[in-house]
Amino acid sequence: MEIARGVHLVPGTASGNVCLVTEPDIVLFDTGLPGDGPAILKHLAHLGVAPGELRSICLTHGHAGHAGSAAWLRRQSAARILASAPEADRAADPRACGALRTLWHLLLRTTRRPVEACMVDRILQAGDEMAGFIAVETPGHTDGHLAYFRASDGVLIAGDAVRVAGRDLLAPPFWDTASEVTARISLAKLADLPIRLLIPGHGPPYRAPGAALRQAGGPPGFMLETMRRRAQHQARRRR
Repeated sequence: MEIARGVHLVPGTASGNVCLVTEPDIVLFDTGLPGDGPAILKHLAHLGVAPGELRSICLTHGHAGHAGSAAWLRRQSAARILASAPEADRAADPRACGALRTLWHLLLRTTRRPVEACMVDRILQAGDEMAGFIAVETPGHTDGHLAYFRASDGVLIAGDAVRVAGRDLLAPPFWDTASEVTARISLAKLADLPIRLLIPGHGPPYRAPGAALRQAGGPPGFMLETMRRRAQHQARRRR
């Protein structure tokens, strides 16, 4: 489904939004879970794109729901894989994703979707450009998370920097986030961009998100509230 000029949401993936950009270059943003590769290639074929025409795969971060089919797709195509340095390390060693993610990887293995290590070909930094999209540092959910912004029409591929809940935009959940405070700061930074269409890692696209992003970034004193919630969570775990 084309949701902006040359930007397609790939159908049929099991987890997370996979975006295919077809102009000026053919670039994939995230790859879904292990096993989602065939659905992605099927959509490329539907658009008349051969696997060898896929130039690059840009990752928002190295979690299995977003980088899970990257290694498989590289073997099937001519694509290079691009990510920030911390996410390159995470994709290369899925065990580095922490205890919660390791448990999820074991669960995926039981469903015949084992997580495959993926080597990144090019390290991205803030300001690097791919197919008209500029890499934007959005740490928080992970320390090397990137979003991708196209200034010509205000399209943002946000990954897990933000989540959609009805008409609200929210920071990633604190129990699955490296630093909720940093995540909120990243949302406040995104709110300063002239975004017209936000494509989250999960959930439907969100139009004109500026005010909702500012609210998601948090009112004054949100750090104290974040610490209070974290302390409550840790107390529950100890009990």
